[in-house]
Amino acid sequence: MRRTLLTAGLALASGRLSPSALAAPPALLLAGEPLPPFTFDQGGRPAGLHWELCEHVMRELGQPVRWALMPWRRALMDLSMGQLGGIIGTTRGHMNEREAQMVFSEEPLSHVSNHFVSLSERPVRFDGLFTLRGLRVAVLGGYQHSPDFMAAPYFYRQSAINHAQCLRMLLIGRVDVALVDLAATRYFIHAEGLRERLLIDPEPYGSGRLLLGLSRSDAHAELMKRFDDALRRFKRERAYELMLERYGLKRADVEARS
Repeated sequence: MRRTLLTAGLALASGRLSPSALAAPPALLLAGEPLPPFTFDQGGRPAGLHWELCEHVMRELGQPVRWALMPWRRALMDLSMGQLGGIIGTTRGHMNEREAQMVFSEEPLSHVSNHFVSLSERPVRFDGLFTLRGLRVAVLGGYQHSPDFMAAPYFYRQSAINHAQCLRMLLIGRVDVALVDLAATRYFIHAEGLRERLLIDPEPYGSGRLLLGLSRSDAHAELMKRFDDALRRFKRERAYELMLERYGLKRADVEARS
């Protein structure tokens, strides 16, 4: 026992073992749904802009994190049962109904905006819902757009499991236009080399903020304040722009319009 303590003391004195490492908090388990470019699996490793942001900022704060990829509804259930520390890329809910469960970041991981995307050779310029008359529109299954859009009887909504499937349906002619997230579309174009084939309508049709949500506790409320400050600082650095570039993104793709 004495030998063990002496070895640890020598390691600490030589700089190989820091006091913070000895007292490191337990890893925080964060979950995200498969949603490139924000959270996804890449060769068995966590990847995505939101994951990188959370991992980088939490590491700066001395808080280790672990990753779990799972569907959104399961993440909410696991969080309610105390099996998760938080959810990456969540929202507060339409009526802030998740406030009792989670404490949220004030600084968003990203702003999201949905845009209509069409083929360059058959462009669709959106100018009101009647622009879509007679068209087949790919939409993300389970996502609620405006009541007018969801109830309009003069065009067809074709559900897909993710943004990439929406865009692939467009490319093979199963639909005429896709309503998809801007950052997800930029990443798809970047990854698939389709810059010349897809046309993104410049005007957004719906927008929102994706946040980090931690299970509600006093400790997590304090951690989230520090997280917000550190995330704001990081977004001003060149390293943030380089992170975006790896996913084929620019600031304008993930920041709110002024």
